[in-house]
Amino acid sequence: MQPADDPNTMKSPLLASAPPAELLDASAPEEPLPEATVLDVLPGTPDVAAGGAHYYTQSELERLQTQPAPPEQFFGAANDTPAPVEAEPVPIARGVAATAALAEPVLTTAQGVPVVATARAASRALARRDGRTGLKSCDELLQTPEELMLFLQTHNTRPYVACRVTGFHHETRTREVTRKDRHGRRYTDVETYRERVEDFKYDVDLSDFVFPFGYIYNDGAANVPAVVNRYLADGNSLKTLQMKKIIVDFPFHAFKQRVENRLRALGWRRELTVEFPKANNTVRVYADNRLSRAWEHPVTWFLFPWFRKTAATSLKSAFRIPYSADHVFGLIEAQLWCPGWSGAAAAMEALGSALEYGIVARHAGRGRRGRRRRGRRW
Repeated sequence: MQPADDPNTMKSPLLASAPPAELLDASAPEEPLPEATVLDVLPGTPDVAAGGAHYYTQSELERLQTQPAPPEQFFGAANDTPAPVEAEPVPIARGVAATAALAEPVLTTAQGVPVVATARAASRALARRDGRTGLKSCDELLQTPEELMLFLQTHNTRPYVACRVTGFHHETRTREVTRKDRHGRRYTDVETYRERVEDFKYDVDLSDFVFPFGYIYNDGAANVPAVVNRYLADGNSLKTLQMKKIIVDFPFHAFKQRVENRLRALGWRRELTVEFPKANNTVRVYADNRLSRAWEHPVTWFLFPWFRKTAATSLKSAFRIPYSADHVFGLIEAQLWCPGWSGAAAAMEALGSALEYGIVARHAGRGRRGRRRRGRRW
């Protein structure tokens, strides 16, 4: 069963190529930020209740619904290509000063985080893409609590998440290999091996279902401003402040089962995997010095595992999909597809297996007792 549109043209932030990002001239006059579209509420009533130990209250959510969605700052692609060795610059957003922005927040959470309308004010610090995982910065502006808090708010945009569906099967193949016997003489042999062959693979973007405001918090007893001050006071040359974006309270396992059941109902009988790749899920700040630059280099990256554990300070940002698995599945069900499967295809599959393994019957006598088969039994 094929979709109406070509699956290769399906657009997803996890597959789209990144447009070239250019740095803005610091001497250029400041330009007003472009208008951000107001958050579009998906049809239906959110099924996940607000509140919780590390999330917004219902009144805070209602206030955030009236605010423009934070403008996206990340244009990465979580595909199978390797991460770039040299980080790519991200455009600098301009707005009011950090102190003025934090003085008039939309709200202040229980963790002491002032939520700023980033469409009005955004950090001026230079950020670079950290491969496919997120953004990083060692800008000299990030030396005060106000600038650092505004930087985290600016890049606290929702992570990209997709439902990746892969249909595949395994084939038995042969290849020539060179071996050595016990006397050291080389000879050529033919070996049999199993290889995975992908029949189809595509992504269904789920990012738009994520509520665009993340809740920044610390797992420990200290609140977020205390963690930021502790990072700034740390004299370690390899100190790092990392914020990891997580999606909480959504039953991905149940959603996966619904996707698998749908594809089986469409007739797919071969092997199948359903995964949820993510991108833009980290924001990292580190000190700018020779040692940290050596740390960031891919050649010497593996030399500092112990320092990474001792010098890292972690925060989290909780995002939610405020809809049930059934609700989200109903909205993306039409995008699920797989190659058609008919009786003729099943017969060809059985014939291919028979030719692959072979069926040899040898009659050593009369009746079933004397029959011996080699290969697969049918």
